[in-house]
Amino acid sequence: MNALVLRSAIVAALGGLLFGFDTAVISGTTQDLERVYQISGFTLGFTVATARPSAASELEFLDVFAIHVAGKAAAEACPQSRGPR
Repeated sequence: MNALVLRSAIVAALGGLLFGFDTAVISGTTQDLERVYQISGFTLGFTVATARPSAASELEFLDVFAIHVAGKAAAEACPQSRGPR
């Protein structure tokens, strides 16, 4: 197996794991947010929605991390990547 493919697969798996973990945590906290902070409706929706940008920032980090780990070949193989070339 090509080392580049293996490293790229590991980085992609980590990205999926982190993104899925964020989604699960956000989904599991809504009832407690309502109960503990007595919020609902728009405030609850806004609170949950603001968690999405943090997940997006994790993806940005993983993009740069993937370029660092997999190298320039990965950057050239993935044209939508915004990492350094």
